Amino acid sequence: METNDKNATLVKTENPDYMKDEETGALVSTNISAFNRFKLQQQQAEQVKNQKNDLNNIKSEVTDLRDELREVKDLLKQILTK
Repeated sequence: METNDKNATLVKTENPDYMKDEETGALVSTNISAFNRFKLQQQQAEQVKNQKNDLNNIKSEVTDLRDELREVKDLLKQILTK
């Protein structure tokens, strides 16, 4: 049996990747490499999400600039025809 700093008692299970909290009955993962892989996947997913947001913002800005350029061209045409 092992105890952590919250006084919960953890006992070994048949699976060496888990321990059981006797107080709550919760299974606690002890597989640090799996946890690190999970955290890395979360970080990568967050980066992809941020990149997609950045790309969408850039697309929106390009669309706005295209519209503004079209307005400037129209105004110039109006000035030249007068």
